[in-house]
Parts: sequence; structure tokens; C-alpha cells
Amino acid sequence: MRDFEKFRTINDLDPNEQLEYARNYMDENIVVIKKHLGVFNLQRLKRGFISRIFFRNEEITVDNDLVETNCCFSLSNLKIPHELFLTTYLMISSNLKVDGIFRKNAEMETLNECLGIIKCISSNEIEMYKGIDKIKSKFDIICITEAYKAMLKVYGLPVIPSSYLEMATRISRIDDICERKVCSKALIYGLPFLNRKMVETVVYVCFMLEEEFRKQQSKCQMDLKGICVTLMPNLFKLEMEKVRIEDIKDLSDILYFWFRNFREFITI
Repeated sequence: MRDFEKFRTINDLDPNEQLEYARNYMDENIVVIKKHLGVFNLQRLKRGFISRIFFRNEEITVDNDLVETNCCFSLSNLKIPHELFLTTYLMISSNLKVDGIFRKNAEMETLNECLGIIKCISSNEIEMYKGIDKIKSKFDIICITEAYKAMLKVYGLPVIPSSYLEMATRISRIDDICERKVCSKALIYGLPFLNRKMVETVVYVCFMLEEEFRKQQSKCQMDLKGICVTLMPNLFKLEMEKVRIEDIKDLSDILYFWFRNFREFITI
């Protein structure tokens, strides 16, 4: 499967440098950001002293050590949760020439068994390579991709924080493409550190899948937009029955816009 070009990104910087770089960008574009997102959300994204007083920390925390992955655009490997690393590896190393990936659902009992093995590997109850061999021999790519999706919402907090939902829908309704990009970039820069790294790896993997599906020239495989529609509820950790239909469309559209332009947004 094709690897994409690496380049220097905001995730290559140390945390203090990331904050400084992000705040400088927001200060340079303050008129546009305030116009569409307001002062309140601007302060949230800048994550400064005022943000720490008024907003809770929405960075994902994990029980196990983080693991390095090279499934990213950044020059340096990114550290992500072990479970996400495992499901990413399982997915991209499997046979992807199977129709219906991300379209078909696995049986819940089968999916839970697969997730249970992944959890045992992450907690060192099963040796990693033995566990991977067991999963590959027992579960098909449909189940593995369902496990990947599930891993995006197993944490206590969403990958894209709940407090960013309103901002995301606002950005999706900005008609001017340049201003939509400015606000999108500010939101991505304003993500908690680990969350942003997780998003980068997800985008990178989606680009790999899109490239592979394009080669297959199959009408049964999704393009990037379709993949974004399936991943959106998991990244935002939505309770779909509580979300308005029009907001679901807006969030799917803006997620695709972010993914398609992600390399531009994170380049420094």
C-alpha cells in the first residue's frame, strides 16, 4: 500500500511550540475567526489562561503507554493509543480487495470478540504477534474495519471534542472557501495535542484506503467522502438519535472538507 510524502507539520513541534504557533496563526486571522466563531470560541481554541479557567480539558487520556506509528504525514512518528495502533495495523495489512469495506457491518458478537482480543493485546495479556495472528486467522476485513471504527470512540472523550460540534457546524456553513479554510485550520490547531495526532493518523489511513480502492475500480468501495460519512459519528462520538438530520449532513460535509485539505492545514 502506498506511503504518502512526509513533511513538517504542527505535530512535529513540541507542545509549547505548538501552542505558540497556533496562537500566532489565530492572532493573524483574528478578524475572520471572530466573525464566524466568535470571541468565546476563539479563546477556547487558543487554550490559554482564560480557556483553562472556563473550559474543561478535553484531551483523550489512556491507561496504556502510547505507541509510535509512521502512519502519518509528519516527519517524526506520532504516538497514539495502543488499541488504535493495533487496529490500524490490522486493517492496512489485510486483504482490502473485498467488496463492502465500511459498507457492511460485522455481527455484534463477532465484533465484541475481536475487540476483546485487541484489549487483551494492549494490556499485555496476550503477546502482540500471537494476538495479531489470531485476529487475522479468525476475523475478516469487514470485522477488522468495524473494530477500527469502534476504537475511535472507546475513550471517555471524543477524538473531536463535544465542545467543537457547534464550531464545526458553523464552519460547514461558511460560503467563502478561503474563510472556511482559515476557520478549519484554527479548529484543527486548537485540538488537544493527542486528539490532533489521532486525527492525523486517521486521515493518513483514509488516504491510503482511498488510493487502494481507486486502484480496484470497484463500485462497491467507498471514496474518501463516503469513508468520512461512516467515520464521522465515531470521531465526534455522537448519539445519532439526538442529532438533527441537517447537522449530520453538515458534520459529514465539514469532516470531508477537513480530510481533503488536511495536508494543507497542518503544514508549517
